[in-house]
Amino acid sequence: MALLGVAPAHARLAERLERGETITVVALGDSLAAGFELSDPKRDAYPSIFGSVLQRRYPKARIRLIPAGIPGDTARGGMRRLEREVLSRDPDLVTVQFGGNDHGLGRAPAEFERDLEEIVRLIREQPGTAALLATPPIVSPDADTPMVRAVKEIGKRAGIPVADFDGAIRARGTGPRGPFPFGRHPDARLHAVMARSLYEAVETLLPCQRHVRVRIQEGARYFPRADSAPVEVLVEAPGPDPVTVVLECDGVEQRQVVDPGTKAMVPVSFWVPLAKEGTPVRRRLLAWARAGDGFGYDLRWLTATPVVRAGQDGLVIDGRGLVLGRDGWRGPDDLSGRATLIREGDFLHLTVTVEDNRLVRNAHRWNAFDSDCVELYLDSRPAGAQARPYWEPGVIGLFVQPGTTPAEEVSWKPLEPLPDAWQALEVRSALMPGGYRIDLRLPLSLLGAPGSRYVGFDIALDDADGPRGRRTQMVWAGGADDFIDPSLFGAVDLAPEPWGEPQMRVSVW
Repeated sequence: MALLGVAPAHARLAERLERGETITVVALGDSLAAGFELSDPKRDAYPSIFGSVLQRRYPKARIRLIPAGIPGDTARGGMRRLEREVLSRDPDLVTVQFGGNDHGLGRAPAEFERDLEEIVRLIREQPGTAALLATPPIVSPDADTPMVRAVKEIGKRAGIPVADFDGAIRARGTGPRGPFPFGRHPDARLHAVMARSLYEAVETLLPCQRHVRVRIQEGARYFPRADSAPVEVLVEAPGPDPVTVVLECDGVEQRQVVDPGTKAMVPVSFWVPLAKEGTPVRRRLLAWARAGDGFGYDLRWLTATPVVRAGQDGLVIDGRGLVLGRDGWRGPDDLSGRATLIREGDFLHLTVTVEDNRLVRNAHRWNAFDSDCVELYLDSRPAGAQARPYWEPGVIGLFVQPGTTPAEEVSWKPLEPLPDAWQALEVRSALMPGGYRIDLRLPLSLLGAPGSRYVGFDIALDDADGPRGRRTQMVWAGGADDFIDPSLFGAVDLAPEPWGEPQMRVSVW
């Protein structure tokens, strides 16, 4: 099927945005369009981010976003529900994203291409409706998979812009695990990457405007504990107009005006509120800038977590850190813990004392966390790269199961394979009234950064209480996704200043 020419609807969309009219956008797709597995898909799914950025770009317009994503759907399913869920809404713009499930179900690329082409044809027959296509992120070392090629070819033949989700995610980087670690769906950060790709595709339809570059400064830094933290936004906006720079933190705006004619990235400083007393907190940061008819934006996440000082601070793991099983938790005797970290020359000594009124080891279950267990997480990447939100060399997860009888030995295994040198790790456990204790002696040389002052660090406690596996989990600094996202970890200061102030780590990625 040949689809030639540039759709007049694209020009009409640009005109209506400029005039400030109501624009209806329908996001047709699969689980990605639905924001599957996101904690707040109405805010963080790529269609929602795209709609909110488009609204800021065109403040006089009213952007009406209608999600139409169904987990597990294919291009064939999208074609079948196109009239009922999309075209009946009289949309001005339809974004179309399929291919991941078509690929996973083993559908022939030619079948996928025919279905997607039919979707495009039906949208183009709707008067005044523009379309955008998006390539599917595919778990494959090959960046040129048949489904991705098919989407690009259809876009080229139809004269429709294509947002290359697959290419954008590969360019951004996800670490060795890829965009679907352990079968999980892309997180909010990768949805932000997809939303940017979609926005850039829309920009190709709009009149040429001055380019404004905006970037929130990334990295991890350490500060004395406080109720706010600095964030730096870099802006470049050549031209005669003053530049208005806005930083939105969880919906609250701060504004500054920068002198016109900035031909290099100029830093603009803001302060972001945090929780008090070192409580872990995560904030969504949306920075955007406007200069005349120019616009640019960036979206990142800030995470602030506590830092424990080796040899000075003790850790408490209690109900405040419950991330699983809150309704079934019966109090500190059911599950809670304390931990200390001491540096002994070239070794780090960790002691974890766990209150647990019933010890269980489920030998029939493969996952260590489906028994009573201590999870230990370490991030020994260079200081500036620590807390980067994906797993890569230098990030380590260990699962330690105590002996549940005097005759049963402690056991441990890594989340991912470790070099043979890790056999030097010394681990012991002991039964105690109402619980157990884990002692771990770690050669710092295993972390590959013996001179580093800070190491990312977190502890989680798992409680089974029966053969069905884990019932409760509580974490010191991070959350249930520690095994996926190292930005959630706290940190340990291996060389604290005597009587120094307690610290926090603030990372932006």
